[in-house]
Amino acid sequence: MKHKRKIIGFIAMMTGLIASAQSILDRIDIHGFISQGYIISSNNNYLNLKTSRGSYEMNESAINFSTNITDNLRGGLQLLSRDLGKVGNNVVMLDWAYADYRIRDYLGIRLGKIKTPLALYDEIRDVDALRTFILLPQSVYDENVRDFSFAFQGAALYGNYQMGIMGDLDYNLYMGTFNIPDPNTGFWHDSFSNLANEVKPVIAKPSSHINEVSICNADISAEYIWGFSGYWNSPFTGLKIGGCYLIGSIDMSVDIEAFSEKTLKSGDSVEEISRIPMTSKVKIKDYYTLSGEYAIQNLTLTGEYHSRIYRVHVNLPENGFMTDLSYQLIGYYGQATYRLTEWLEAGTYYSFYDDVDSHIKGISDWYFTQKDICGAIRFDITPNFLIKLEGHKINGVGLALACENPSERTRNWNLFTVKSSLNL
Repeated sequence: MKHKRKIIGFIAMMTGLIASAQSILDRIDIHGFISQGYIISSNNNYLNLKTSRGSYEMNESAINFSTNITDNLRGGLQLLSRDLGKVGNNVVMLDWAYADYRIRDYLGIRLGKIKTPLALYDEIRDVDALRTFILLPQSVYDENVRDFSFAFQGAALYGNYQMGIMGDLDYNLYMGTFNIPDPNTGFWHDSFSNLANEVKPVIAKPSSHINEVSICNADISAEYIWGFSGYWNSPFTGLKIGGCYLIGSIDMSVDIEAFSEKTLKSGDSVEEISRIPMTSKVKIKDYYTLSGEYAIQNLTLTGEYHSRIYRVHVNLPENGFMTDLSYQLIGYYGQATYRLTEWLEAGTYYSFYDDVDSHIKGISDWYFTQKDICGAIRFDITPNFLIKLEGHKINGVGLALACENPSERTRNWNLFTVKSSLNL
C-alpha cells in the first residue's frame, strides 16, 4: 500500500512539474532564422571573402528567446552562428542579451548586451525578413565592423515621449563597452597594417631598407563608449527624422615584424627580421549619423549621412617615438524600395564612401573612395521563406580591404549576391 502511495505521489509530483514547465514554456517566445548566401565579384575581394572567385562563406543562423517576466519586466537573448569569410567561422556567440524594465512609456532601462543604435536600421540589421537588401549601404552599415559594433555591453535609458500634435520622439541614451572578438582579421588587421606602414620610416635601422612589414600578437580592449539616438516620428504619416551620436576610447597593442635588407661594409646585403612593439590609444570622436525616412503606401524612401573621426596616439617605446594621427571617414546614401505585390519587392540605392584623411598625393582618389549603385529584388516564396537577388556596380576600392587584396585592385568592378532565408 505504501509502495502504491509513493508511486502515486511521484506521478503527481512529475505531473505538477511538467505542467509548471509547460506553463513557463508557454510564456517564452522562441524565434530564429537560417540564411545562406553566395557572393561573387568581377575583380576585387570584398568583405573578408574571396569574392573574386565566388564564395559560399556567407551564412547566419540564430535562435532567440524572450519573455515577459512581469508586466514591466522583460528579458531575452539571441545565440548567433555567423560566417563571413575569415569573420565568425560559425562559432556560436551571444549576439545580444538583456533585461528590460519599462517604468513608463517615456522611460525604460536596459541592462546586458544591447544592440547599438548607430544608424536607422542598425537594430534590425540581423533579421533578413525586415529589409529588402542583402547588403545594406556599406558607406554607413559597414559589414567589416558588424561583429563587434552591433551590440555593446552596458546599460541604456530609452523611451517614447509623446509631443501632442507634434508627433512623438523615440530616444536612447547608453554607455558601456564593445567586446572585440578577433583583432587579427578583417577591419582591425587592416587598421593595424595601415599603422605599421605609417611608422615604417621610423623603425628602419641605419644601413638598411625595409621591404615589408607585417603584424602579429594584436590585442584590443575597448575602454568605454557612450552615445545617444533620437528619432522624431512627425505628425506627417510615414515621415521619420533623427540621428545618432557616439564617442569612445580603445586601447590597442601589436608587434610589428619588419623585413629589411641590410647592406654590409663589404657591399653585400642580408635579410634581417626585427620585431617592434607598438601601442596606441584610439579616441572615437564625433561618430554621428543623420537619418530621414518617408514611407507612403508601398514606397519607402531613405537617406542617411554618416561621419566618424578617429584620433590615434601611436607609441613605439623601444624607439622613443610617439605621434598623433587623425582619420575622418564619411559616407552617405539614398535608397528607395517598393512593394510590388505580396510576394515581390524591389529596391535600389546609391552609396558613397570616402576615407577623407588617407588621400595621398600621387595616388588616385579611387583607392580611398567607393561609389556603389545597387539594385535588388526580394521574393517572398512563403510567409517564412524568402530569396533575394542583388547586383552592385562599384567605382573605387575604399572598402575593399588592402589585406584581402594582395595584388593590384581594380577601379571599376561588379558584385552579385543571392541569399535565401528561413524565419522560424
